[in-house]
Amino acid sequence: MPYHGETKWNEPGHFTTTDLINIIKQFITEQNITRFSVLGFSMGGKCALYLVKTFAAQIDELLLMASDGIKTNKVYNVAVYPKWGRGLFKTTIRHPRWFFFMINTLNRLKILSPWLFKFTYNHMNTKEKRIRLYNTWISMAEFNPDIGEVKKQLNNHNIRVYLFFGKRDEVIKPAVGIGFAEGLNNCRLTLLERGHYFIDDKLNPFIEEAITA
Repeated sequence: MPYHGETKWNEPGHFTTTDLINIIKQFITEQNITRFSVLGFSMGGKCALYLVKTFAAQIDELLLMASDGIKTNKVYNVAVYPKWGRGLFKTTIRHPRWFFFMINTLNRLKILSPWLFKFTYNHMNTKEKRIRLYNTWISMAEFNPDIGEVKKQLNNHNIRVYLFFGKRDEVIKPAVGIGFAEGLNNCRLTLLERGHYFIDDKLNPFIEEAITA
């Protein structure tokens, strides 16, 4: 995905839903793929949900792990949608001193949990990370799947849905997954005794149990 790893995005504008759809169409055509499954973790869940809208007839399974896009975080909404919020966000990326002062203060007052403080700090502590965060968040602002329509497509095409959410997740609450599972005909929800970062070897047995049940 653009802005991650060594993937470069050299287009004049930010990455859009149209770009995502075109890339997937090109990939499955070149690889002669007719049916496939989709997996999305955290913000990648927004992409996965959006793909359902276009490729539902070709998708066998949808796996969402601590998925964003079902219910968007309030901080994210303020940072990317109103003009003033986006301006403040861009200024913070360039001049983050006030931001670090704020989260350090919230941490000392124990308003911000130690984990959430570390999570936030680790995404902002270098210029490279801040630029990646800004580009990703601004791009993902367009990725707003109609959840009602997504669930309708999942049911209409009998797509198997596997949801994995952490009970101690402070970024994407498990209630998000529970709410999404309601009304789906072919869905299995697994709540893990984990936080937000649970993509590791310990997850494998839970995935195997879910997809073979």
